[in-house]
Amino acid sequence: MKKIFIVIIITALDILCIVFFVVPAYDKSAALENQVVQAQNQYETKAAYYAGISQMIAQIDKRQTSFLKVDDALSSFSSAGLINFLQGTSLQTGITIEGVTFAPRAASPKATAKTVGLQETSFDIAVSGSYGQLKSFLNALEKSGHLFEVDTIDFSSLNGSGGAQKYDFKLKVKTHYYQ
Repeated sequence: MKKIFIVIIITALDILCIVFFVVPAYDKSAALENQVVQAQNQYETKAAYYAGISQMIAQIDKRQTSFLKVDDALSSFSSAGLINFLQGTSLQTGITIEGVTFAPRAASPKATAKTVGLQETSFDIAVSGSYGQLKSFLNALEKSGHLFEVDTIDFSSLNGSGGAQKYDFKLKVKTHYYQ
């Protein structure tokens, strides 16, 4: 009978030890395991995010020359630089520039002293030459690093010397730039 009593007491002490020591330790272990899983998920999410950013940076680096071309095409406006460019292009194509007139910029009511962003300027250019020279001139404008938009082309005939027909051309052109 004493042995049964001792077995019951030892079993009761075992149950008490399990309830007071093992179960709380198990709960702490489960809570820590849950925190580890959450931390692992956060790490994987951030790793995927930063991997995406790294891919974007790699794509930007691959297209750096394209970004530089756009930056050059939309660089700040300089009428002297534009006229120099047009003069060089006309010399290459054989067309003669008779004059360049810049259109006045319309002041908008919301315009500040220094408007920032994509801007547009228009100009008229009078040239003379053959149709082939005009075609070469327009091709050179199109293939240049600048953004030109030819709105209209007016022409009139001149007497050609040496058999080549010469024309007077008036072009209305727009260009865009950042300010």
